[in-house]
Amino acid sequence: MTNFDSRLLKKILRYQKNEITEYHIYCRLASRAKNSHNSSILQNIAGDEKRHYSIWKNISGTEVKPARLKIFFYVPLSKLLGLTFALKYIYGIKRRECPEYLCSHGRHPAAGGRNFPGRRYARKTAT
Repeated sequence: MTNFDSRLLKKILRYQKNEITEYHIYCRLASRAKNSHNSSILQNIAGDEKRHYSIWKNISGTEVKPARLKIFFYVPLSKLLGLTFALKYIYGIKRRECPEYLCSHGRHPAAGGRNFPGRRYARKTAT
């Protein structure tokens, strides 16, 4: 683990927690998807989230647990309001939580300039 100041380490751990939480959300949404196309896309997104989590874990040197409350909020939300609405809601929250330089450039200096693929699958899903 690289030595970071406490503020940067907190941010890294927050990003890491978000990634593992979103991994679990997308896995559950994939298992509940009504068609195989959406299920496949959601599984791909989940795989991306897991890879992002692994990158942050390697940087922080710390294992973090998912935010269970978020998982239990978003999965029923998708059932109640529809998959497309839930995905747009998740994406909107992700964009607000994401630092501007990470969202716009796809890189984070603490990650050694590694690229993050973003949400390339989000627009491919349909209800």
